[in-house]
Amino acid sequence: VKNRQKTGIDYRTANGYFVRNDVAEHGFFSEKITDSLRFAELFGMAATMDTRPSNIDFANEFIAAIVLPVTDTTTVIRPDSIIWSGSETEVYYSIETGSKQSYTIRPCFLIIISLQYYVAFTAIHTSH
Repeated sequence: VKNRQKTGIDYRTANGYFVRNDVAEHGFFSEKITDSLRFAELFGMAATMDTRPSNIDFANEFIAAIVLPVTDTTTVIRPDSIIWSGSETEVYYSIETGSKQSYTIRPCFLIIISLQYYVAFTAIHTSH
């Protein structure tokens, strides 16, 4: 599903991936990822019988990744807007939290963006 923001940037959400357990926990981080090797270092596939992970074409797209610290609270990262300023892609996002769980998660949000917007990437948390 493609979404069109006011800025005219087309993007897709990468579904079916999780932060690998062997990625060091240093709290929040955001990263632009342009190749499958780096992507595989950070994320694993979470395929189920009903869903497949999103296809990413690193020849034409990059990933804007937002990763939060480990938590035992249900957490969802939502993009508020994606802006192309002419020199960087800015992803404004909010975080929704819910109830405590009996297990921990490492929330992440992966956005697939055309390489034409690849210069710099900034993740900006907006409060709601």
